[in-house]
Amino acid sequence: MNLHRSIYTFHTFTPFMWRVGACALIAVAWIYDGSVLEARAQTATSTALIATTTHEVIAEAAPPFTPQLFTAQFELSQDSLALGARVTTTPGVELVLLKTTSTPLTVEIRQLLPEELPLEAWNATTTTTTVWQIDVTSPVIKPWIPTSPLTITFPTSGPYYKKKIISFWDNLRVQWRDLPSTTDFDDHTVSAPYPLPFGRFIVRESETIYEGIASWYKWKGCNCAAFRFLPKKTILKVTNISGSARTGKSVKVRINDYGPEEWTERIIDLDYVAYKKIGLTRGGVMPVRVEVIQ
Repeated sequence: MNLHRSIYTFHTFTPFMWRVGACALIAVAWIYDGSVLEARAQTATSTALIATTTHEVIAEAAPPFTPQLFTAQFELSQDSLALGARVTTTPGVELVLLKTTSTPLTVEIRQLLPEELPLEAWNATTTTTTVWQIDVTSPVIKPWIPTSPLTITFPTSGPYYKKKIISFWDNLRVQWRDLPSTTDFDDHTVSAPYPLPFGRFIVRESETIYEGIASWYKWKGCNCAAFRFLPKKTILKVTNISGSARTGKSVKVRINDYGPEEWTERIIDLDYVAYKKIGLTRGGVMPVRVEVIQ
């Protein structure tokens, strides 16, 4: 009886222990796999943090971007200045000195960052246009002052129908002051006389004065014009700036039509009656200045 009970107990208990052992092994394997996965996740996270930190350090260590600014220096001998001198640069900046025999000169032309200007000189124009500095010095006469104004020329950028004006920074008045400026429509440059050997300059656009090429057409036979930048009935003053014998002649016209189209590269079409008051109609076109009167 005891033997049968022992055999029965053995057969009953053995499968139970096997199941318990199997469950224990599965639990150990699950715990091990979880630990491995967690360790791998921590390792990946650490690697990502290291990579991020390294990227940030590299970004901070990178040197700031510095634009390439133009600078040039020219030595002019006393003999070369006897008949006057013209200094030209690749960017299109030009300086003309009238004849002088008193001393050799050094001309330095630099492009400046807006940050190099006084804080009072900062405005919307100085931060979007090129700032130029011209410095003319003499090793003998200090300070050297020109007996005749220098002629300075700077390149311009579009839109070309707005009048271009060279302005210089006046430290005494703490303001930008305009120079009497002349535009070359073929070379896209603007020039002005300047009486001092040192200056900082910008080229700005007028908001109320236009310059460009005018043409003529026969239509109403009146002092009227086609102009695309302002509404009809606006009164304009149109002045001949061609450099011919009729330079300076002007006429007042009323806008009565839209035109000419931009692709024509003209800024205004004058009626035949208005055109012949300030220019020769046989030429067909002429450079003009257009000012808003009313």
